[in-house]
Amino acid sequence: MARDRSRHPSIGNPHRHPETLRPGYGYDPALSEGAVKPPVFLTSTFVFAIAVAGLAGCLVCPLALAQPVIYRLVAHASPPAYDGPCPAVIAFTGTIFVHHPARVSYRWERSDGAAEPVETVQIDDADIDVKTEWQLATPRGQVLHGSEVLHILSPGDFYSNPAQFTLVCR
Repeated sequence: MARDRSRHPSIGNPHRHPETLRPGYGYDPALSEGAVKPPVFLTSTFVFAIAVAGLAGCLVCPLALAQPVIYRLVAHASPPAYDGPCPAVIAFTGTIFVHHPARVSYRWERSDGAAEPVETVQIDDADIDVKTEWQLATPRGQVLHGSEVLHILSPGDFYSNPAQFTLVCR
């Protein structure tokens, strides 16, 4: 059996400086498939208590392990700016992105404090669009700034960005 030279301060006769030895100090080729130099692995390895935790990307979230993961939530208004006859209808679309299939409960919440009824959708792909509308009117020439937010109630508790709009009735 070959002698372990992994912690030896010299290779051959010359004494090596610490900065020369550092990259390989303590490295034993027998422990890494005989590679002469320490291999560089461009990956990270994590240990999870159960496989679902790795899928969810959770290192320390035991309560979230049993629930699907929502990783992005985006909302927008269409049109974002309205100038014309009233009443006008502003449409809102929210996109819910999940890591794996999920049953999601949500509601739309308006800037005037009103909220739509809770709805539930099954998301089998990576994302789904959910929609609502708001019919508005203001006194002629008055500018109204408003928004709606998509609020995820289950699994978890998440809010989208405010889907903002401006309305001017003519």
